[in-house]
Parts: sequence; C-alpha cells; structure tokens
Amino acid sequence: MTLRVGVVGGGLVAPAMHLHYLAAKPDRFAIAALAEPSRTVREALGARYGIPDLHADYRELLGAGGVDALVVCSPAGTHAEIVLAALDAGVHVFVEKPMCITLRDADAIVAAQDRTGLVVQVGTMKRFDRAYERMLAELPASAAQLRYVSVVVNDPEFAPFFGPGEIVRGGDVPAEVIEATVASEREQVEEAVGSGDPDVVRAFSESYLGSMIHDLNVVHGLLERMDEPLPAAVVDGAWWNDGRAVTGADPATLRALRRQIGMVFQQFNLVRRASVLDNVLAGRLGWAPALPTLFGHFPAEDRRIALECLAQVGLADFAQRRADTLSGGEQQRVAIARALAQSPAVILADEPTASLDPALTGSIMDLLKTIRARRGLTLVVSQHQLETALAYETRVVGFRQGRVVFDGPPAALSPAVASTIYGEEPRRSPQGGHP
Repeated sequence: MTLRVGVVGGGLVAPAMHLHYLAAKPDRFAIAALAEPSRTVREALGARYGIPDLHADYRELLGAGGVDALVVCSPAGTHAEIVLAALDAGVHVFVEKPMCITLRDADAIVAAQDRTGLVVQVGTMKRFDRAYERMLAELPASAAQLRYVSVVVNDPEFAPFFGPGEIVRGGDVPAEVIEATVASEREQVEEAVGSGDPDVVRAFSESYLGSMIHDLNVVHGLLERMDEPLPAAVVDGAWWNDGRAVTGADPATLRALRRQIGMVFQQFNLVRRASVLDNVLAGRLGWAPALPTLFGHFPAEDRRIALECLAQVGLADFAQRRADTLSGGEQQRVAIARALAQSPAVILADEPTASLDPALTGSIMDLLKTIRARRGLTLVVSQHQLETALAYETRVVGFRQGRVVFDGPPAALSPAVASTIYGEEPRRSPQGGHP
C-alpha cells in the first residue's frame, strides 16, 4: 500500500527532514499535496518533488481530499489547530515537535485521537540517534551516583549541508498570515507559562519550542532508562541570551553575544605600555569596524563612550597616562571602565579585589555596587572572602567540591552553612556574629 501524504509547511524543516525522505520511498509514500503560504516556496518545492496539488492553506488541502496522512511542519503555534482539523477530516497525522503548546490543546488532541482511532505521531528524532542509543547503553543501572545530567546542543544552521539553490526561501508570505501566526503563538505561550512578559514569551518561543524540546525528551529517556520517575512539575527555569542559541551560532551572532558579557579580571589584564584611554577602548572592539581598530582608529562615538566610562570610575583625568604608571586600585578601575565600555548586560568579576591592598577592597566593591545599581546590569562576582560577600552581595551561591551547598540571601547564610562551605568553623566577629 502506498500512503498518500499531504505536507503542511514548506519552511526549512520540510525540505531538510521530511520531503526528501518521503520522496526516497516511492513504494511506501506518495507526496500528494503541499500547503504553504509562500507562492515562491510552494511552486519551487512542488516542481522539485513533483507534487500534484498545491495549496496556500491547510484548509484547502484537507477540503480537497485525496490524502491519507498529513505531515505538519508549519510554525509551532499552528500545530494544534491543524492536527485537530486533520483528525476531524479522517486523516492520520505526523506532527513535528511540539505537538502543541498548551495542556488544553494536548487534552483535546488526545481526546480526538481516542474518538477517531487515527494515528498521531510526534517527531522527536533524537530518541533514534545512534549517539543517544550509545548513551543509554553506557548509563549506570541507577541515578544514585549521578550528580547532574548536562545536555549540550550543537545545532548549526542547515545551510552547510545543502548545495546552492537547494534551500528555497520566500519573502512573499502575506503579512496578515504572519501577524495571525505570531499572535496565536504568543497567546498559547502566555497560557502555557502563565506570564505575558515579552521576555518570557520570547525565551519560551525561541528556545523551548525549538531544539530544547528534543533535549528535554532525551533527558526524559535517560531518566526512564534508570527507572527514575519523571518530575511532576518544572521547579525552576532560566534562560541565557534572551533564549537564543549560543552553541553553533554563526560568527556575527557570537560577536553580538560576547559584547553583552564584560569581564573584570583578578590581575587587571591591561596593556601596561598603552594609555588608559586605549585600554578602555578595547572594550569597544566588539562594536567597532575590525580593520580600522588594527591601526588604533576608533569612531568618535566610541571615544566619547570610553571617556564617559573613565569618568564613571573617577579617572576622567587619567585618559592619556600609561597604564603601568597607575596604582593597583587605579588599574582595576581602568579594567572596570573597559568592561563598562562594552555596554554589557552582565559583568563577570573574577576576584576583583584579590590583587589589591585590603584597604582598597571596599572602594572597588563600592564602585561595582554603584555601577550595578546605576546601569541595571547583572554582576556576578567570584569571591573567596566571606566578609566581602556578606557585605556587598544580594545573593550568595556557595560551592564546595563542585557542588552548590548554599544559594540564597546573605542574611540566610548561617555559621553552620559557612562551615559547610569552607570545611571548617568560620571565624567569629568580636560581636559574636559570623563575619
């Protein structure tokens, strides 16, 4: 029997994953119809794969009949309505992840599948990956000795795996279709996560509804393999880089990401023979055109920003001095100004006061605290001195032997917890409290 298949969505996933596999099995599948709102993409894929019936909308495809099954690889926010419509039309469904976004839609699809007796399959291909199968085979019998499971995704663009012209892109999708699709997905995400915050919606849409679903499915499989019960609920969540991919990102994306992360080093890491201003301008390298900066030429706006950052750390009059003529505290202020010049969202400070005289610790930490409050950025400080952490931080994360043993506000860090972190009873202050 040859199954007559209709495909909804001609975007990257369809030609990258589905159409050529279906076409490679003509004894089992016949691509009978394609629904795609872009006329450019629709006609190009129709000609390439010899698809007889082309439609601008999935409703037209289902209404025309002539298909036994539907492959759904349209945008995530459209999946639920298409799956339900296909089941109502008496058609089997293979739907790309996610099957749907909300629990309400999941319940509706399960009920429709039970009612019709039709097949609904969801594409989570990593369960069939050879690397995943090997990982299952190498897992211990139980999770008792595992500390954590880390999933790292190398998810490059499809482009390197295709020849010129093989990827068809069309800019002729009607604006009203795009707007309706985006609005529908946003509403479903808000229902799923219980928040309409634009950052939350964007992070969920761009990460969780992408490759992360495959990764969660992999983790579920690992837990099942070790007879571990799946968690009943998500207990915590966070996102990085606004939920956008980092691993496998193209050079331009990585450069934009690195601009958002400023570093303050323990040893300052200044070019000692260069001027203070030139050291701070190094923080603008991620923004400036590459070639002119090789010769020390920066746009006037970058120089203005660098001088402004020097003023913020109290060194406005030091711009032309060589870095090696400054004291340790002054050099660290230059390093802070360099980090600020990046206009970062996050500053990572690696023991920023360890190389300074103890008397300067307070002034540098006061400066970092003021900058964090003024700019509204995130400041992460690696710090061995408990007294400094308790005095300046709003959240303390304590590690011992690679494990998190405390995560909370400074007021909750008791002497007993400090003893766990340091492996010994912490030194007491004269007033009887912990330092």
